[in-house]
Amino acid sequence: MNLRANQPAVKEIDGLATDEQGAVFPGSPAGTPLLVRDNVLRVEGGGHRISVPELWNELSPERGVHVVHADTLRSNLTRFSRLLSDTFARDTLVAWALKSFPVQAVVNELAKEQCGADVGSLQELRMALAAGIPGRDIICTGVAKSAQELRAIVDCGATCVLDNADEAAALESIAASAGRVVAIGVRVNPEVATPTHAMIATGAIGSKFGVPIGAAEDFVAAVAAHAHLRVELVHMHIGAHFYHIDPESFARAINREAELVSALHRRYPIRRVDIGGGFRFPFLAPRQARQMGMDDERFHLVTQPDVLERTMAILSQRVIDMPSDIQVVAEPGTAIVCGASFSLGQVLAVRELARLDSPLDGRKIGVGWVLGTASTAEFILRAGVPNLLNQTCIADKAEERDFAAGVGGPLCFAGDVLSPPGFYLRMARPRPGDVLCLANTGAYIGCGFNFHNLPRFAVALMERDGNLRTVRRAEPENPMAHVEAA
Repeated sequence: MNLRANQPAVKEIDGLATDEQGAVFPGSPAGTPLLVRDNVLRVEGGGHRISVPELWNELSPERGVHVVHADTLRSNLTRFSRLLSDTFARDTLVAWALKSFPVQAVVNELAKEQCGADVGSLQELRMALAAGIPGRDIICTGVAKSAQELRAIVDCGATCVLDNADEAAALESIAASAGRVVAIGVRVNPEVATPTHAMIATGAIGSKFGVPIGAAEDFVAAVAAHAHLRVELVHMHIGAHFYHIDPESFARAINREAELVSALHRRYPIRRVDIGGGFRFPFLAPRQARQMGMDDERFHLVTQPDVLERTMAILSQRVIDMPSDIQVVAEPGTAIVCGASFSLGQVLAVRELARLDSPLDGRKIGVGWVLGTASTAEFILRAGVPNLLNQTCIADKAEERDFAAGVGGPLCFAGDVLSPPGFYLRMARPRPGDVLCLANTGAYIGCGFNFHNLPRFAVALMERDGNLRTVRRAEPENPMAHVEAA
């Protein structure tokens, strides 16, 4: 069926970007070592190359699986820690944002590298403690905390970040009853807008996060007046950077925070400054950025495989000095886990809408939709940043490019799409049953939702010796049955 007359202009992107050796962008060290050989996608682990179709067969998932590459995960943390220390030339702590991949095995792997944790709930706090992360290295940044969560913070000796008087009063009461003094972080809003999606921008004027920086000194004084609260940390976070990145805005926000810390340091026992997270991952290869119309100077950094190193280099030149005894804390999430995972789903159906001349190479190709088991229920980041591009291919036809597809899931709403809106991904013509691979998916998976009561994917870990281990089973066919009270 040819629907050319009803089709909008076709905008294509290469679904998969590889280098001359077949390595999938961005390659190591930021990304899992996925590479294409003889038309088949493969992954390196423990000195071996395993074909992704064989990996699928070994794991035999019912609907799909997220695969975590332990070597990449741990090396990303080590690399970030080194860059942070080199940038600020002082004592530093990487408090990994646990919300970015809340699976216990992932927390355990990163805890082996002596990281701290940024946690946003009682449940995340318990996961961090179960992994052996000491309370002194846990930063509790939840926006509004229950009494149960506050008691747990007091019990384990973590730092409680707050930005409102009600939480300070509640925590004072709990700490007094326990006879303990609690380390406090005060979250400030530096009032620096950053060029990112509105749903993940947290540092602009009017944000729900943080005390306006102009009112911060008075707020700190009010918190410090509580007998059982000791203000030790100043915290900020201006939002996550995905397709846009502006190190100058980040540096300006850090400098505002540093000036506040220098003023407070003379009166309060401030020993830490937390610069938040939002450090980006390089999703787009340069060719893909050009195809999406993102090839001007604003997007120069986002296509660089070493974007983290380049960003840190800019920060090191722009950030002012703070008192030498102040520890710098950072809360990376995406930068650590995004490239350390790839996700596999299964093609259920293919809908060809037309056969058209490709704007990329002039070939006559099919254009339509690939519909499968992978959905936005697994990738909640899509709700905030729908125009993200994961490197995407059919695992056993990775080099073929005879179809241009929108990639959609099985959910009954128009936003259940895994390709950037308005673009078709150039890939092989799929068949039902084919294994669809999305690379660089590690940020904010393992924490999705159960729309249509569908079970969420399993999570597997590829250990450093190349062995595969399921670390979170797929949910049962009816994932809510055990909590129903009909």
